[in-house]
Amino acid sequence: MTLSLKIASAIAVGILAVAGCGSEDSGTAVQDSPAATTSPAAPTTKSGGATRTSTTEAATGDSVERAVDKTGWYGGFKITVDDVTATPEGGTTTVDLELSYENLVGVKNTAPDTGYLEVDGGEVVEVTFGNPDIAGFGKGTGTATASLKRTDESADLEETLDSLVLVYGEPDSNTTRLPFAADAAVESLEPRGIPVGQTFSDKVQIELSKAFLWPSYQAGEQNKYELWTELSLTCTEECARFGYGVTIANFTLTAPNGKSIKADDRSPWATSSMSDISPVDHQWLVFVIDEPATGNYTFNLTMKAMSNQPEYAVDATTTIAL
Repeated sequence: MTLSLKIASAIAVGILAVAGCGSEDSGTAVQDSPAATTSPAAPTTKSGGATRTSTTEAATGDSVERAVDKTGWYGGFKITVDDVTATPEGGTTTVDLELSYENLVGVKNTAPDTGYLEVDGGEVVEVTFGNPDIAGFGKGTGTATASLKRTDESADLEETLDSLVLVYGEPDSNTTRLPFAADAAVESLEPRGIPVGQTFSDKVQIELSKAFLWPSYQAGEQNKYELWTELSLTCTEECARFGYGVTIANFTLTAPNGKSIKADDRSPWATSSMSDISPVDHQWLVFVIDEPATGNYTFNLTMKAMSNQPEYAVDATTTIAL
């Protein structure tokens, strides 16, 4: 199972449910992470607060319900497993999940539906999700269900729940693991906000309002990260006479080691032109980087007037410190 941040077609995302807090004196916005800020190179683990609410069961029909209350991050969302219920039904056990979501990106998106259950660290069981579309930076709830084969009719449902982990991501990608056992820790990389908020350039006013760093969830990109940047472009009086074609090809990022990185096609960039009556308003760009090095990443925009206009180039840069 792979997760492409379905932002555009399947995000109908991403970055954090965070808004920049501007400083009138410095003009700098500091982004708050969705919870505690952690190093992107180390997993964030939470033991959760699972409790057992029922200890009786029969061969068919009686259920065991458990409050799990464990949180991880995946695919542009903060995901919490609230409760899980196991119900024996003849030769199977139905597992129902109640989930909460927080959309970390300012674009409407559907919560991830590519998770699966791992049983005793081996068997993989398909999960069917009933997930809602959630507004940008919004919250919502959803459900999921799976069916386990019962090889032992006397199997204890509490032990069955202890053996289950909700997993997002393939082995060759960054994964999130949400176990249902009370004493098992969550394995997940928490996105973090990057302090930004600068406005730069003269011919075009460019506002870099938000930046976030989180792991890539694409298959084959384990140990890769995505740097999300939100920006707005507004024509100044000097450039109001000209129109610009603005695509993700106009943006690059230079790492501290000098490597130039183009904005990735997974960016939910929905603008193709800019003019005095058509500004670029809070659009997101995604740059895929190696495990982030400490230092300044140079953000660069280069563009020219559209083909039917006189030559009028914009070349502007600013930095993002990781």
